[in-house]
Amino acid sequence: MENIIFNGSRNLKPLSFTEVSLTIENTRNILPTQYTEVTVTRRIYRNGESDFLLNQVPCRLKDILDLFTDTGMGSDAYSVIELKMIEEIISNKSEERMKLFEEAAGITRYKQRRKQTFRQLESASRDLARVDDLLSEVEKKSPQPETPGPKSRKTQGAENPQARTRPSALMAHHGIAAGKNRTTQPEH
Repeated sequence: MENIIFNGSRNLKPLSFTEVSLTIENTRNILPTQYTEVTVTRRIYRNGESDFLLNQVPCRLKDILDLFTDTGMGSDAYSVIELKMIEEIISNKSEERMKLFEEAAGITRYKQRRKQTFRQLESASRDLARVDDLLSEVEKKSPQPETPGPKSRKTQGAENPQARTRPSALMAHHGIAAGKNRTTQPEH
């Protein structure tokens, strides 16, 4: 991308970034925003970093993609069908056809959110399993009293409060297997 940044000339210095903006008229409220005119801007710097702006307000690329999802104006849009897309519809590849139909039906946004949620659940499950492993190691290394004292005799018959707060007990209570995700995997 660095080759699109102006390198300078005899009379002008080279620039450190380049910027492109696309302004869309939103009078029919196709985009889910209150503005009648939406300007999407991307700045690319020589070091490879990028900035994204919506109506001159800094945002994430994810915000821009979410704005255009299910509007027919995304990168895999169906509003302008090129020859390659017609070949995808006619082809035997059901996955490509399904993507196009999902975009047209307006469910792409929800499928993306579902995949993201499953990734977050898997990450949380791995974190809980790691905390459980660490607690087990700490308990193994901590010294245990050889003879129970008067206070520990009283609590021997009572339920151990630590057992309720251990991650493995919490995971079992909520039906999550340690290190494994019991929920179904997201569809691709």
